[in-house]
Amino acid sequence: MSTLIAPCAGLSSRYGGGKPKYLYTSPCGKPIFFLALEPLLKLHEKVVFIILKEHDTQYKSSVIIKQCFKEYGYNLPEILILKEVLNGPAFTVNYAIDKANIEGSISIKDCDSICLADDYPISENAVSYIDASKNDIDRLSSKSSLEVDEHNKIISIKEKVIFSSYICVGIYFFKDVDIFQKEFAKLRELKSNREIFISHIIESLLDSSVPFFSH
Repeated sequence: MSTLIAPCAGLSSRYGGGKPKYLYTSPCGKPIFFLALEPLLKLHEKVVFIILKEHDTQYKSSVIIKQCFKEYGYNLPEILILKEVLNGPAFTVNYAIDKANIEGSISIKDCDSICLADDYPISENAVSYIDASKNDIDRLSSKSSLEVDEHNKIISIKEKVIFSSYICVGIYFFKDVDIFQKEFAKLRELKSNREIFISHIIESLLDSSVPFFSH
């Protein structure tokens, strides 16, 4: 079983008031969240969204998501609704794994950014990136960066620290959900009330000699 997890449960405060960015409509007429996920949809057997109750109440997020999937011929996703923002994306993903009884491999994709590739390493441990020396990237300081070796094996990854030109584009792959959850449980104990990002999970796994590859 492969599951695509779409966390949409942040406040989107950096974009000011109004609806969250993932609900914006692109010039082609499709919502941003759908363009962000569309290349991955046929590669997964299950899709799970996590949204905020506040956004669902004000902007009908769940209705829009379901209508969009139906219109473009995809099976309806499972939509989980949070009453409040959790302490970082890793908490949100872990909540989804437990609540939706997710098993097997998972792919985690940000819903407010669009990135296309020729193929995707489903069911592997991997992180998608873009080379900032060859591409213009908005809000670079808010991104994660990574270092890779000559075999595309990730040596290091840092959240909101730019130490290389390889910038994470918000797509993370885990070959088994248990890998994610075990490392999350360990970091939750170590970090107490601090935010935990997906890159923190991967950084900790790298420190434990679990290999991840760049994509």
